[in-house]
Amino acid sequence: MDVEKGTEFLLRHWKHSRAGTRNYLQVLISRHDTLGIYIENNPVCALITHINGTMGMLNTADEFRRKGYAQICMKALIKDLAQNGFVPCSAVEVPNNVSQALHQKIGMKASHIVDYIGSFGM
Repeated sequence: MDVEKGTEFLLRHWKHSRAGTRNYLQVLISRHDTLGIYIENNPVCALITHINGTMGMLNTADEFRRKGYAQICMKALIKDLAQNGFVPCSAVEVPNNVSQALHQKIGMKASHIVDYIGSFGM
């Protein structure tokens, strides 16, 4: 994923964006496995791998939802991570039924309920 375009896309679409998110995203996109679907050279769907190795921040622009883009990104990143010796895993907020359904549809299973506490300090 392009660092600048991917960063701007996720800053606009990730509901947890806050001070420090820009730097965090730039580091992730430049150093970790990330995927984006682009239409007319602009990202419409994006998925990153966090520093802890989990996939996350999956977002699709509203006007491009329900076209299978999130599923394409998830399957491709899962395959890439597995081919590179990683166990693909993801985190979904408990009330996010749409994301939970997507994960189940592509064969992922819920294994744990966790709480995250942390910062974007680098």
